[in-house]
Amino acid sequence: MSASSYRFGRFRLDPRSRELWAGDELVAIPPKSLDCLAYLIEHRDRAVGRDELISAVWGSADVNDHSLAQTLLRARQVLGDTGAERTMIRTVPRFGHRWVAPTEVIAASAATMPPESASAAAATATSADGSVPRSHGGKRAWLVAGASLALVAALIGGYLWHARAPSMAVAAGDASELFVVLPVQLADDQPESAWVRLGGMDYIATLLRQNAKRHVLPSEQAVSAVGAGGRAETRDDGQLGRLRAVTGAGWIVSPRASASAQGWRFTLDVYHGDGLRSYEGSGATPLEASRSAAIALMDALGVPDAAAPQSPLPADELLQRIDAALLVGDLGQARHLIDDAPPALRGDPRLRVRAGQTAVRQGRPDEAESLFRPLASDDAAIPLQVRALAYLGLGTLTVGRLDFGAAEAAYDKVIALLKNSDEIRLLGRAYMGRGVVHASRNEFGAAMADFGQARVDLQRAGDRIGTANLEINVGMAEVNRGRIEQGIAALDRAIPILSGFGVRDQLVISLHNKAYAQLGLLDVGGALATSQRAMELAAQLPNQVFGRRVAAARARALFAAGRLRETDELIRRFDPQPDDPSQSDTEFSVLRAALLGERGDYAALAAQGDALLARVARSVDPTGQGLLSEASWMVIDAALRLGRIDRAEQVLQRLKSAPPAPEDLDRRWIEKLAEARLLAARKQPGAEAAFDATLGLAEERGTPSALVVAATAWLPVLLQSGELERAASLGGRLVPYADRDYHAARATAQLYRALGRDGLAGEAEARLRLLAGEREPRLDAQAAR
Repeated sequence: MSASSYRFGRFRLDPRSRELWAGDELVAIPPKSLDCLAYLIEHRDRAVGRDELISAVWGSADVNDHSLAQTLLRARQVLGDTGAERTMIRTVPRFGHRWVAPTEVIAASAATMPPESASAAAATATSADGSVPRSHGGKRAWLVAGASLALVAALIGGYLWHARAPSMAVAAGDASELFVVLPVQLADDQPESAWVRLGGMDYIATLLRQNAKRHVLPSEQAVSAVGAGGRAETRDDGQLGRLRAVTGAGWIVSPRASASAQGWRFTLDVYHGDGLRSYEGSGATPLEASRSAAIALMDALGVPDAAAPQSPLPADELLQRIDAALLVGDLGQARHLIDDAPPALRGDPRLRVRAGQTAVRQGRPDEAESLFRPLASDDAAIPLQVRALAYLGLGTLTVGRLDFGAAEAAYDKVIALLKNSDEIRLLGRAYMGRGVVHASRNEFGAAMADFGQARVDLQRAGDRIGTANLEINVGMAEVNRGRIEQGIAALDRAIPILSGFGVRDQLVISLHNKAYAQLGLLDVGGALATSQRAMELAAQLPNQVFGRRVAAARARALFAAGRLRETDELIRRFDPQPDDPSQSDTEFSVLRAALLGERGDYAALAAQGDALLARVARSVDPTGQGLLSEASWMVIDAALRLGRIDRAEQVLQRLKSAPPAPEDLDRRWIEKLAEARLLAARKQPGAEAAFDATLGLAEERGTPSALVVAATAWLPVLLQSGELERAASLGGRLVPYADRDYHAARATAQLYRALGRDGLAGEAEARLRLLAGEREPRLDAQAAR
């Protein structure tokens, strides 16, 4: 989405902050209507086809005409564009729609503080380190580990294929000037020239970017959009429209190549607007011929002769062959080409940085580090971009080891190196990496400032997948600091981009985290739908870690819906060896304990408590380490239900003495909740104050799930002590969630019975039965958590 904002009539639309203003008033508009509005305005120079608009906004073709019409109707209603003469959104019969209102473009300055940075400034003003107390209400999101995975995917995926070409900036929001170069179509697919399909594509993209100073979509994103053999079908408006919608490109370069005894011939078919022009070149080698055709295109673009690229050197072909292998994930071929490089080229820093990146992707971090270290230096003899790539590689490796101090130092170095360069794409990803480091330390003010700068750089560079990776990390940081709605909005911005490009691993990460965020909002239906889609996609990925993590999220959603048998079956399927920590996921152990508690088997849960807590404590996975508070709370709750107060006290002290864990989002309020329960169980003074403090901490978290856990633990205590007025006040805070959360419904039904409000109690019990699933909707005082 554009970094510019637009003024038309009395309205101003800011796509970056997703805000529509009428004068000085912020106007409410449905998210999809805003997306449609922004896309039509950004492409106001032409009519936008129905399929293109659906692909751009929903990332899928599975949206019918009625849904699109209703979405546009809501946009028209907000704008008052509902008369017979449409003055803003005009329908183009049998095709699509066009924006026709006179529009002023307000260019965004790179120095303007983006929304995330503004939020960061506010957070820093109220907290010395920018941090905010956090918890997740007993529902664990894949946050730190997910951040590492998303970051590694972003950094590795974004850096592998351009060790020579700087990413040149263009005017913010000037999407019509973005070029995309497609894979080369070979007239004769000979095995020895197969590398030309992607190597030639990347070489042409490099020349346009480096010599013509044009804004070019990264090659890996072009491959993601069309496939390794894809191209725009000649004059197929539907295919071209889809490609424009997915990539945001205004120029589509579709190369063709053929070889003969005289050499190679390249033709560049260039689609721009409604026109098609072709440019030809020839040479003895594929790169010479592609260079010749690229020069012909540059001449047409008005590029000065002085900027014409030099003839390719032998090293260039080797590097393009390696890049072609990396683009399709053929790591074995890339490694073979690197190992078999001529002795004269083996010391080339460009080759060695590729060797390090290949080692990272092959799971050889020590080898990768040994290759990156000599290149990560201030030696000006090493190309600037290679040095930056080496530091970025070290940042990726150290984030994976959770060595955040070393990672921050690496990203600081990249930012210092590239601050005044044209490498805005790599600079943006360095800011994103440093933002992840800050977020992992709960330094949310600093994280959002870095994310804000990363957004500016990545959008200026046209790096749509990089921007989607950024949205994943922004979403996770927002969820962690208690801004769940904003977190879901960020993830929703990433999902259609990743879906459109077919980047399934990062799409799975987005959906996984969205499911946990929806559970935090008690949106069980949404979490069920999101986790089901994530499960279907994860099944197509070879990485089993993705499958297990997504299965855990799915199990959480099934558990929240009361589908306990399905929860148990899913746990058994994905965690068949729970007694072997090397083969088992800690979260599944916690879920097994949660099932015992939900089924009322508190004796079994208490008996397994020590083993469960030991399992969590020795977890090497940050996600597992972040579960200690949740696991401790379940054991404390079970002990108190069994009247074993000393045992509950013992577990609480064990939790308090555990090492600090930034990944554990619950600790402060769960410790206070356990203290309150123990005081109440012993009938000691201070229980009410402790419960009240717990409720305050839960509300600071900003999630309904945390509030429900705290309130449903306090309500039975108030009812047992006959404090009905206070109980009614507390119950009133649960009522908004009683129609979607089983525990809130059960607590309110219990409250209404105690108050003698039989009519309301009957309604609450009816809701409880609908939400119970396989749970027994009992209303005794010990039932509420």
